[in-house]
Amino acid sequence: MWIPSGSDFGGSGQVPRLGREGGLLASPVGTRKERAALAPPLKLLLVSNNSGLIRLIRTMLPAGPKSRIQMQTCDRLAGALARLRYQPFDVVLLDLVLPDCRGLPSIQILTRSFPEIPLVVLTGTDEEVPGQAAMEAGAQDYLHKGGMDAELLIRTLRFAVHRQKADYALKKSQESLQTLVENLPDGVVLYNNEGMTFANPAALELFGVSSLAEIQGREVTEFLNCPQDPELAWRLDRVIAGLQPHDEFQEGECLKADGRCPSACKFMAIPLQQARGNQGQLILRDITPRKRADKYLRLATAVFEASAEGMMILDAEGRVEMVNEAFTTMTGYSAEEVVGWDSRFLGAGENGTAFFSKLGRILSEKGHWRGELSALGKSGAVFIARLTVSVVRNELGEATNYVTVFSDVTEEKEREAAIKHLANHDPLTGLPNRRLLHDRLTQALADRHREPQGRDRLALLFVDLDAFKAVNDTYGHEAGDQVLREMAGRMREALREGDTVARFGGDEFVVLLKHLPGEDMAAELARKLFRSMSRPVTLNADGVTVELGASIGIAMAPKHGDQADLLLNRADQAMYCSKERAEQPYYLF
Repeated sequence: MWIPSGSDFGGSGQVPRLGREGGLLASPVGTRKERAALAPPLKLLLVSNNSGLIRLIRTMLPAGPKSRIQMQTCDRLAGALARLRYQPFDVVLLDLVLPDCRGLPSIQILTRSFPEIPLVVLTGTDEEVPGQAAMEAGAQDYLHKGGMDAELLIRTLRFAVHRQKADYALKKSQESLQTLVENLPDGVVLYNNEGMTFANPAALELFGVSSLAEIQGREVTEFLNCPQDPELAWRLDRVIAGLQPHDEFQEGECLKADGRCPSACKFMAIPLQQARGNQGQLILRDITPRKRADKYLRLATAVFEASAEGMMILDAEGRVEMVNEAFTTMTGYSAEEVVGWDSRFLGAGENGTAFFSKLGRILSEKGHWRGELSALGKSGAVFIARLTVSVVRNELGEATNYVTVFSDVTEEKEREAAIKHLANHDPLTGLPNRRLLHDRLTQALADRHREPQGRDRLALLFVDLDAFKAVNDTYGHEAGDQVLREMAGRMREALREGDTVARFGGDEFVVLLKHLPGEDMAAELARKLFRSMSRPVTLNADGVTVELGASIGIAMAPKHGDQADLLLNRADQAMYCSKERAEQPYYLF
């Protein structure tokens, strides 16, 4: 429990009245002293086992319950340390002659244990520690036991408290400033005529060193290069002298002590105000990432513009933000025309809403899509585009842009179709060849059971031209080729849509008829073919005509078999039977 100092003394312990009415701690209403009196009482711990000294100090302090200084005493250093751990004190008054510790060690122990509490030392004889030595050991102030009065005691205690608070605030400010400088992203270097004196971690990293000792005393220009400013060293010296502040950022490069690639930087040199002696401050800003980003941006822009593939940059809503020159070449649209448009304007009719909805889901799940689609150019012409769409996301994973790269593969597709057509068609007549016929026959046999009753039969007609060899021998192969083309055209005209007529080889043709109710329809179509092929053929501009006939053999599925090769074989046999029976146009196996 706090007991106001002087409360256990009588009239002989009254405090001397000093100054104006009310003494040292009292002042007229409304003055600065009165406002200061509203502050909490100063809590003092006196550490001494000298009872006379304790009584003397009590007489010097204001007495009464409203005293502005409240004192407790402790006769040993160990007890003082224990009490300071559990009770708050504003100031400690320490007698250097204690039973358990004497002199400087007691100061050092207290200040090391409680650096935030101000310490005032009481010195006495010449054998005790001098006041200056006490302050060097950590005390805020000192008082001579035989040379103090109440005013000096109170003023010293309050000054010690205020100075300790100021020192603490200054220390915190310095720590904050140091923390700020050490954590700045920019490098900070201090230098003078003797070289560099300080560098923060950012500057050390730019110079490729790990400690200040590696660069201390070395010239700034050993680590800073500016090719466009050959007088940099002279300018930096003028900054130190305060003659020429270099207060605008300039680009250069920071050289590494270990020989690694220099870092691009911006730097500014200014005089250090209120510095002892001539000193300059250098601010270094690492712009390597920005330079690298600028380089990549220029490279990406060059690639974007020079690419032979069309490119579109879309926003998160699928609207066009940028297109390249190849896009304009392929589509006919200029950048000014399409920026801001919904990218679906390129889709041809078959790429409807369902397609783009599906594309959106795929991009959301996988982040990219590759495929081919029909695109519509400005002229209305449709071309085949091979397309890649990729999603660009931000650090939150949100889609911010879409990159679309495409090429016109129309000619490639046409070449592929032509090659495929050649692989499956006769080059002379354009009819399906033996390979494609076999594929269609096999598929038709497999699908036959799905057809409704009464339309589940199919017929294979094997057709051989009569007297074709005589035409070739008499008029030449060009005339023979003309006859084959003419007969192919007549056969196509005579058949139904969906029927297949193929050139089997030489002057042989095969006709596949599907969805037949029975043999009668096959026979009827065979007679129709025969009549068409029996008409004269005009060979050339001179009006030479030749007459040919045809022998037709018929095999029905499933009656005569349900395998492709078996049906072909039996239709071929029926054709030879037809040749032997010239009186009828066809023969049914």
